[in-house]
Amino acid sequence: MLNATNWDRVEFIAGNDDSDMWSGVRVTLFTELATFAGKTGPAVRVKPAPKRPATPTPQQPAQDPRPRPPASSGQNLPSSDPEDDNIPFSPEWR
Repeated sequence: MLNATNWDRVEFIAGNDDSDMWSGVRVTLFTELATFAGKTGPAVRVKPAPKRPATPTPQQPAQDPRPRPPASSGQNLPSSDPEDDNIPFSPEWR
């Protein structure tokens, strides 16, 4: 249901005074201050919906928010030898 103000706005946006022809007309609802009977308060208003782009805009890939490890000079790289794992071994752990 529309009040007279919003009816006039939709009529203008649709370009037609026949509400049967308003199907598919896109509008955006918003609030603004209005005064009625001596009181000011929020009122629902209507404006044209933003235009949609004709072709989809390609999305940028999401960036990983995790910090990157610092660049290494290669001096502290682990050994590729599986026998050199630097894990202390104790026979009683068996």
